[in-house]
Amino acid sequence: MSPIAAPHGPGSAAHRFAITCHTLRLESPLSHPATGPTMPQASPETRSPRASPSVASSADAQDTTQAAEQTTNVSTPAEPPAPRRTRRPRARRELGTAWLVLAGLLVIATLPLGIELTRPGLFTTEEARAHGTALETWQRREGFSAADRSLETWVPVYLGRLRMDQPPGTTWVHVLAISKGKQPPTGITAKANLRWAGVVMALFLIASVFWAGHSVGGMMTGLLSALAAMSMPTLLFFGRLAVPETMTAAWAALAMATALWAMRPLRRNPSLARQFIGWLLCGLATGMATLTGGGAALPVVLVPILAIALSCPYRIGHTLGLIAATAIAALTITPWAIYVHEAAPDGWGLWLDPFAQNPGATSWAGYGASALWRLLAGVALMGVWAVWLLPAVMQPYSSSTGQARRRMLLGWTWMVSAAAVVFLMPGPTRAASLMVLAAPASLALGQVMRRFHDLSAEGHHASFWNAGKWVTLGYTVLLSLALPVWAGFETQMPDWVNAVTGSGGPYFASMGLWFWIGAAVVLGLLSALGARFAITNHPGRAYAAWAAWVLAAATLMAIPLARGSAMNAPATPPLSVTP
Repeated sequence: MSPIAAPHGPGSAAHRFAITCHTLRLESPLSHPATGPTMPQASPETRSPRASPSVASSADAQDTTQAAEQTTNVSTPAEPPAPRRTRRPRARRELGTAWLVLAGLLVIATLPLGIELTRPGLFTTEEARAHGTALETWQRREGFSAADRSLETWVPVYLGRLRMDQPPGTTWVHVLAISKGKQPPTGITAKANLRWAGVVMALFLIASVFWAGHSVGGMMTGLLSALAAMSMPTLLFFGRLAVPETMTAAWAALAMATALWAMRPLRRNPSLARQFIGWLLCGLATGMATLTGGGAALPVVLVPILAIALSCPYRIGHTLGLIAATAIAALTITPWAIYVHEAAPDGWGLWLDPFAQNPGATSWAGYGASALWRLLAGVALMGVWAVWLLPAVMQPYSSSTGQARRRMLLGWTWMVSAAAVVFLMPGPTRAASLMVLAAPASLALGQVMRRFHDLSAEGHHASFWNAGKWVTLGYTVLLSLALPVWAGFETQMPDWVNAVTGSGGPYFASMGLWFWIGAAVVLGLLSALGARFAITNHPGRAYAAWAAWVLAAATLMAIPLARGSAMNAPATPPLSVTP
């Protein structure tokens, strides 16, 4: 009888099971978490010093080899998936591109605004008053000690009298502008510094329009809106003068831009940090607009923001943010308001003058005539962009649907509500005060041209685009020839032409025949470029070419206009403190 193997002997089944388990433990990927899964070895004995060949039989080796082969067939865990790409690098690149585009636009806009800036004399009565107030206020401040920082040193002074009834913001900026030099400012240097301060604020307005357009529709909308703002004739003319309306319009545009950035309309609710920063800046900008433009600036700023906030999702949160911004604006003007109330309790006359009764509007017919005059003046001061005013008003209700319509209604709401406030203001309105409509009109124009661009990319051409492009082409082609001819031969024009233009003549200096020929060639080439893009239905490119045409025309006309006798005839400042 053969001997029975011991239950725990070297050849027993238990011994073979122990060797197999030990081999599986050594070959398992989980046994080496630090190094990960390893390649299976040719012989499991080399991995186990305890399994000696003298102990294991041939059957044991066969079982162990089969176990190793089964181990190699076990599927190894798949490699971890690649991390998802976040939008942060892309967002940073887009932000950097936006800054570069904005810097390029501001450099281009500086040329028509800054060329021949200091040559003309004080052109308007408002500019003469601002120049005299800045110089007298600066001289009065020099009489105080350096340690005195009270509000009394910042009170505007004109014709030797403290102007408590005048919004002081413009004077404060002008005093800072003429105080940057070490030498006492003269009349010429003060005029140059004051006008450069106006140019800086005009560039500020253009940047605010770009910011608002970028917040509403991205890079392309911001670019098209800024192109409209920098080529708006109202801004190109009054932005070169030291008038307070430029600063009021710039602060109002910044208030709307920061409000749109804080709201993120038609997108997910923004973070609390973004809302806090945005509404804080909106409140400060609203306060500065009030300090420069008086009480008339408040409804022009707050009414459009409220209308947009109520038309967007999360309207309760947006309304609360607007209330906070209004409180911040009130805190901004509170120190000056308290000082004025203590020094001159009746010094709020000019601040509330736009809300006073207009002597020319004593009935509903009078109000209607006044509003109609402002509407016609506002349209005329838009120049070539007046052609696209009707599409900007009607496009959200025509072929636009869904998200495109809701987005276009943002610029439409800003433009219509701001125009309603300005046109229906009961007090008297100067042409310069219509510059506050340049920013909302620019955003609406940028949005409608972006819509035309998107439709053309899809093979659809809007009816407004097909009609407006031919009107714009005729406008640019006609003026490319008419402007150089009129300016070059102004003195030889018939009397009826001077009567139509209201010429006190001559407006333009004699520049020579070759200057006007060159101007006609440059304007003609830009008009032809716009015609090429318009005929081939590229609205965005045609829009940029037309903006370049306006900038070139403004630059070429500014040179002889600044040297002409009309702008060098000194404006007579008022002989009393009554504005």
